[in-house]
Amino acid sequence: MRILMWTRRHCCECQISKFKCQILDIGSFRHLFEICYLTFVIYNESMPKLLRLHTLPSDEKILRAKNSELTFPLSTKVRELIEDMKLTVKKAPGIGLAAPQVGSNLMLAIIHLEEFGIKSFALINPKIVSKSIRKTPMEEGCLSIPGVFGMVKRPAKVEVAGFTEQGKAVRIKADKLLAKVLQHEIDHLNAILIADKFVK
Repeated sequence: MRILMWTRRHCCECQISKFKCQILDIGSFRHLFEICYLTFVIYNESMPKLLRLHTLPSDEKILRAKNSELTFPLSTKVRELIEDMKLTVKKAPGIGLAAPQVGSNLMLAIIHLEEFGIKSFALINPKIVSKSIRKTPMEEGCLSIPGVFGMVKRPAKVEVAGFTEQGKAVRIKADKLLAKVLQHEIDHLNAILIADKFVK
């Protein structure tokens, strides 16, 4: 922010000088261009960006690979990945997204249920610690298998342990749609796809 404000002031000063003398030194112009370009790059890189969704069959190797647990504090790269994933799942549109779906084999998922009154959140190193005996079917789709839908039977209720992006340990007791989405994304982190669970 400081760089951006300084650059604008610098540009204004150069324009005033040019107006007064009608002369613009080439060296000063090059310096001004470099500053403006650097400002654009810094600003652009700090903005969340859309990520490529990895899909079957071409990306099966990544989707089936083992995913590594994250440690805290999170690196800048991982924090940027989280913001990029939040934007990607929102624009897809989807209701959940796991890191391997965007080419990163990490134990990280985004739950995006804002349309259902649940604020989007990142879940790191999640594990199902308990689940109901009763299972219920629901038709599911997947951003990694576009255009394919099928019935999947899952526990109606689950309790999931994990961490927030700030490193705070959390436990989530879920039922209904949230329970299904959590299980779907955790399956991704264990290299399991909905096609493996379709009810025949």
